[in-house]
Amino acid sequence: MERLFKVLRRTVVLECYANRVAGEALRDIVEPLKTMIGEMVEYALEHNASQKTLHRVFYERYRREYP
Repeated sequence: MERLFKVLRRTVVLECYANRVAGEALRDIVEPLKTMIGEMVEYALEHNASQKTLHRVFYERYRREYP
C-alpha cells in the first residue's frame, strides 16, 4: 500500500527592527535551522518519535554543534 504524505508548509513572519549587523546574524542562522529541523522531522517520521524523544535525542548534540 502506497503511503500518502501531506506537505506541511508554514511561514513565520517576524517583525524586527534590526540594523545591518543584526540582519546578517539572522541570515547566518537560517541554514543551520533548516538542517536541524530537517533532521528532526526525518527522525520523527522514521521512528514515530514524540517531542520528548526528539528533545532527548537532539538537544545536547545541537547545543554542542551550534553554541
